[in-house]
Amino acid sequence: MQLRSFKFFSVLSSLIILSIFLATYSVSAQEYEEEEEEEVCDPPDNSKAVKLYEKALKIIRKEPVEAYGLIREALILDPEYLDANYKMARLAMGRENFLAAKKYLLKVLAICPEYNVYAHFYLGRIYYGSEEYSKAVKELKEFIKHPDDIKADRHYDSAEKIIKEASFYAGLFENPVPFEPIN
Repeated sequence: MQLRSFKFFSVLSSLIILSIFLATYSVSAQEYEEEEEEEVCDPPDNSKAVKLYEKALKIIRKEPVEAYGLIREALILDPEYLDANYKMARLAMGRENFLAAKKYLLKVLAICPEYNVYAHFYLGRIYYGSEEYSKAVKELKEFIKHPDDIKADRHYDSAEKIIKEASFYAGLFENPVPFEPIN
């Protein structure tokens, strides 16, 4: 009887943990809703990678873990698949894994700097959060150079605010003044 109760409790606790993870994922991912990208760079060459990615997009809301796996498979087949790299960055940001997001965003921008202006926005925010102020300023200035591609005024305003703060901090920390107290 105790063994049966233990198994029931174990299964129940696993289901609760899984449902909490999925609920947290879907709420945090909503902040990073996808923008429509227009094709300015070369399309992917690997048709199997494209099929895996498209399948992932169809199921991402209902089965995010499986979709994540499909996108990873697509990237194994075509490591330079821009849409898949950008989506992985967005998913990583939704999970607050900014180190992984940074890796994918840098890859996207290395392959095609014109891919999506929001790659600069998100990378700038990541740099700001990791106290890499000069890099944050550079990326966010690139972002605001393209006001027609910016989807929301709040993103532009946020970028301007961060540029101002990051410029101040960059000047402060990158040009230290020697500390010489006088008695």
